[in-house]
Amino acid sequence: MQHYIRFYLLLSLLLCSPLALAEKAPLQGGVHFELPDWFKSSFLELPEDVVESQASGKMLMLMFHQDSCPYCAKLIQDNLGQDNIRTYLQQHFEVLGINLWGDRELTDLDGAVLTEKTFSQKHRVWATPTLFFLDKQGQLVFRINGYYPPEKFLSALSYVADKQYTKQSFLNYFRHQKSTMQAEATIPEASVSKDFFASPPYHLAQDGGDKPLAVLFETPDCLECQNLYPQVFNQAATRKRLAAYYVVRLDPHSDTPLITPDGKRSSARQWAQSLQINYLPSLVLFDKQQEVLRIAAMFKAFHVQSLLDYVSSGAYQRETNIQRYLHNRADGLREKGITVNLWD
Repeated sequence: MQHYIRFYLLLSLLLCSPLALAEKAPLQGGVHFELPDWFKSSFLELPEDVVESQASGKMLMLMFHQDSCPYCAKLIQDNLGQDNIRTYLQQHFEVLGINLWGDRELTDLDGAVLTEKTFSQKHRVWATPTLFFLDKQGQLVFRINGYYPPEKFLSALSYVADKQYTKQSFLNYFRHQKSTMQAEATIPEASVSKDFFASPPYHLAQDGGDKPLAVLFETPDCLECQNLYPQVFNQAATRKRLAAYYVVRLDPHSDTPLITPDGKRSSARQWAQSLQINYLPSLVLFDKQQEVLRIAAMFKAFHVQSLLDYVSSGAYQRETNIQRYLHNRADGLREKGITVNLWD
């Protein structure tokens, strides 16, 4: 009898303990948003949507989104909320929303019938918003993986609408446009901690040993590059994760010599062109001499830290769905009592 009494007393203590009563820590930073009512209404028959857009003299833009996505909300509020951007977009494009996790049936351009979710997986969409720009033949001519600030977003729209993608990279196009505007400030040296960057010469096929490789492409006159340091890189949690990498910083417009991860002699400029670097800053992550993913849009600390973990831990070999990995990582942190802020 005493044995049972002790058992129930112990069970009561466990159930009443803070650990048993603890709930998940909060998830912060998610933002509710609605797609604009002027987005295209569609049965998601993409071949027909392309034809309809062509008939109206426009191109088709697909916007992949998900609920509570702060980057999607920022695109809609800050970018599409500006009259000049919204007007230009409506003049040249029809916009169709695709839910990253949606179950609506969709017909792909190759005739395959999928759900929105499997369509997103098929085309390796992992960031929201992701934007696909399709020409009048339904060919993907430009893709944005993440959020672009208003000035750069408007430049991307004109880059596609004016068919500049047939003539030059977006990186060069935007650089030329920016050169006609007021120059941005150089990165203040005092605010940039460089101790995690490797020094030249860069033999990226050998340097770093078994560590994965992180290559940051940036320029001194890039505002988003400036913001990356105080907002992301100088955080202790980010620096801890960068310590798992061999980290190199390159100017994509420079002739800095290097040997690429696959052993080829090149320069920063040539390599950036071959990698099709379009956004600054871009952080390209390699493992075993192969590119795993790149962060080529504006991302906050939680997502940068999570993606660094995703590659360095080898999780990318087990979980190919990056969004699922991000969700699971956030849940794991919250279960440990750690508040997760998507917009911090």
